[in-house]
Amino acid sequence: MPLAVVLGVHCTSSGGADSDRDGSRGDPPGGDGGGSGDARGETCMSSCDANACDASDGCRGTCTTGSCGSGLHCVSGVCTCDSTSCTGCCVGGVCHPGTQRDTCGSGGGACEVCGGLSVCSASRCTRVVLFGGHDGAGYLGDTWEWTGGSWVQRMVAGPPARASRTVTFRRNVFLFGGEDGVLRAFNDTWEWDGTRWTQRSPATSPSPRSDMAMSAVGDKVLLFGGQDAQRSTYFDDTWQWDGTNWASRPVTPPPARAGHNMATLGNKVILFGGYSVTNYVTTYKTDTWEWDGSSWTKLSPVRSPPPRAGHAMTTFKNKILLFGGGTGGAPFSDMWEWDGSNWTEVTQPDPPARSAIETFPVFGDYALFFGGSSANPATPYPHLWSWDGKIKFWREYTGRPQPAARAHGALAVLP
Repeated sequence: MPLAVVLGVHCTSSGGADSDRDGSRGDPPGGDGGGSGDARGETCMSSCDANACDASDGCRGTCTTGSCGSGLHCVSGVCTCDSTSCTGCCVGGVCHPGTQRDTCGSGGGACEVCGGLSVCSASRCTRVVLFGGHDGAGYLGDTWEWTGGSWVQRMVAGPPARASRTVTFRRNVFLFGGEDGVLRAFNDTWEWDGTRWTQRSPATSPSPRSDMAMSAVGDKVLLFGGQDAQRSTYFDDTWQWDGTNWASRPVTPPPARAGHNMATLGNKVILFGGYSVTNYVTTYKTDTWEWDGSSWTKLSPVRSPPPRAGHAMTTFKNKILLFGGGTGGAPFSDMWEWDGSNWTEVTQPDPPARSAIETFPVFGDYALFFGGSSANPATPYPHLWSWDGKIKFWREYTGRPQPAARAHGALAVLP
């Protein structure tokens, strides 16, 4: 990055001839004035012209904040920037907009370099956020961020340890509910802004639950279903979050269930699968439903994925992707696409089959999931996987440091 130009100073040699770094310039008009000389025999004048010397000359003179230009002010004779003068970010005393890939930031601080798959979006590098889950021994409450090249654990206070769901909403990561495995389910609402977790205080909320599904559509978050902490009650209620409060939608719903998933396509939300238990009999579902903003409609595609729960769904290149899941035994490794009217199986080199990977965000040109679990007895997997839809290829990221192996980890993009 270039260093700041010192405006308001003018350099002459000790012999009176104007001198730049190679001494090739002639005398400037009136170039015989005083000032203080530096170790190289240059004299800094108080006049200001296009031949002003810069800080690398070792020359200090006079300047005024008004002469320094946008985002700069005069400090000890040098035009520079800081948090009081620069709305972007400062590099080498120069104020940058803070919205370029390699100069991303705001508030006059140092620019952040967006590495890996991350790009600068509105003065912030995009990243993937992972929260919580179950590591096979207990529930987790850790927060991690991934920029496409490496993982960084964020040592911050946040929601209590749990397995939950998150979605991206209004440039934040939005979290609701979940369970902690001690017959306790949550109904609290949280948001992560890249710096801190903030618990919201809505006037009303859905009842405590886990294994519900959420999807952002328009200016709201849609929530459907789930189960209570005892896994004895399955919900069929529909709720919407508007950024401030939850509101129940009194509509004719799909049958009650948990372990299902949803994704948004255009202005509609697609729901698939899940399970429920009646008289100790577990039923896994293979139905597809559509929310149009005011009502649910059961769809009748020509072909559907086999029944399952614990699968991942996301919106990817104008279609909905579905991956994995299971029915209590061996998990699946198949992938399906929804085009708005039908499901089509995608031929792909499978990663290991797994379930409990409900969050499947899109980061750049890739769809991502972390961890998941194998068949019963459930063993959590480590590592992040990305799906490249162009070449139909999965990639596993194994670099360290990285989060511990886990199932039901909540993964979302912070744009």
